[in-house]
Amino acid sequence: MGALTSLTRFAAAIIAFLVVLPLLFLAGQPAANAAQQPQVVKITGDSALLADQTVWIWGDNPYGSDGSTFESKGLNQPVMVKELSGIVDITAGGGFSVALKKDGTVWVWGSGQFGGLGNGESMYTLGLSFPMSGPKPYSQKPVQVKGLSDVTAIAAGGHVLALKKDGTVWAWGQNGGGQIGVGSREMIVTVPTQVSGLPPIQSIAAGNFHSLALDSNGGVWMWGENYFGKAGDGTESRLAYNGEATRDIGEPQNKNAPVKVKNLEDVARIQAVSGWYNIAVKKDGSAWFWGKNNILSFTRGETANQLIPKELPELHGVQNIVSGYNASLILKKDGTLWTLGYNKFGQLGNGTKKDRMEPGQVSSLSEVTGIANNGDASLALKKDGTVWAWGRNDVGQLGNRNRYLFLTPRQIIFNKDTIVKEQPIEVFVDDVLTSVKSPPKTIDGSLYVSSSELSKTLGYTSTAQGKTKLVMKRGNQVLVVEQGSKKALINGKTVMLDKPVTYSGNQYWLSVHSLKTLFSVKVYYESQNRLITITTK
Repeated sequence: MGALTSLTRFAAAIIAFLVVLPLLFLAGQPAANAAQQPQVVKITGDSALLADQTVWIWGDNPYGSDGSTFESKGLNQPVMVKELSGIVDITAGGGFSVALKKDGTVWVWGSGQFGGLGNGESMYTLGLSFPMSGPKPYSQKPVQVKGLSDVTAIAAGGHVLALKKDGTVWAWGQNGGGQIGVGSREMIVTVPTQVSGLPPIQSIAAGNFHSLALDSNGGVWMWGENYFGKAGDGTESRLAYNGEATRDIGEPQNKNAPVKVKNLEDVARIQAVSGWYNIAVKKDGSAWFWGKNNILSFTRGETANQLIPKELPELHGVQNIVSGYNASLILKKDGTLWTLGYNKFGQLGNGTKKDRMEPGQVSSLSEVTGIANNGDASLALKKDGTVWAWGRNDVGQLGNRNRYLFLTPRQIIFNKDTIVKEQPIEVFVDDVLTSVKSPPKTIDGSLYVSSSELSKTLGYTSTAQGKTKLVMKRGNQVLVVEQGSKKALINGKTVMLDKPVTYSGNQYWLSVHSLKTLFSVKVYYESQNRLITITTK
């Protein structure tokens, strides 16, 4: 009996050890393993292709399947497009998304208003007009584009391009600028149609309303809208602005059929950047540019459009460029990311809202392999398969479960089990993010900021007299506040604050609204973005 008892105890000990062993092993792993993020291999402005060949979307992407995931305000966290598998490429168009399967078929979802679904329908075939009434062509589920096979690459703007295995290019969708390449400017082409007049093609690119193709000999071809000289043949279409109306002036120079871009050979890679300009990278690494010039003028002050390709030394070694609403992202071969342009929503990722007309590095990111944008939101894909986003976020463009804008990169969360901490309220002084150890907090229902950190940012030196009084000095100006009091002194003159000063955590706290009285600044709290904006000028 004793031997049996010993064996029982031994077996129990072994079982206990086996139960505890995995826990001991897990205890030594990084905390992130508890909610491992999936590996992303490509991004667009509102979707991601994962290593397992599934597609995930967020923001204002039109996917909704049975309606359960569709939100009019946008998705603020990624969801998987459950109808798609075996996907090898994705691209985003105007109100629709496109995916390429490994079997060479093309799938589209979203708006078919202008023929983007490639199914023979558009708002015009259904007899619709603006303002829209009745059911418009739309598919919340991905649908296969019929009559198209052996596709190896896709691109999209307001239209869709598909490159087939045999080197031919096919297009459908909007055609107001001739971007379908069928020799005419009929407004919409609703089914895939071969682009005529092209030699064998090895890669394609699509702007908003124009198309590019790289032939097998390293030459570049363009067709479609030619505003700003995007054709690269020395011509441009121009608009005259007359009140609310616009019209073409002179003989229209949009290209309804492919034309060869001048002065380019030995090209290795092409890129159509929104509706603004084009980039070609040659085999020697040099970057050539044509189109709207003021976006990439690099502070040289050039405003005339570039009508034929011109080398830009600043872009030597560039890997990728995207441009949104007057802001550009530049990815270099070394994995660094640089931004320039307008910055109203923090889309430059440098912690400010200040515009910048020459490239500045996004210092918090390295080993970047891909970039994208969605209007005023910017995104970056890193070598480790994580996706980071910043900028505007009112419809969930940043995919981080909230709708606050961010002025620096934040990781997009794909795993629903990942715990996301509430964003602390941030303080901006003259559009620059201030670094604070003690973020603003709510006291008795009112928002307060740390006086010592803010006063230092504003150029004051602070001296605390215990827990009762704080003196702040800058030049000849002296400010005095007291714990628990609404009264303050400015150069000996008594003023009244809206809320009493509070002492907590070894520092004094001032209500946000009292800052205007004390420091003669403008103060605004953006509650929807959790930002306190202070302007001294």
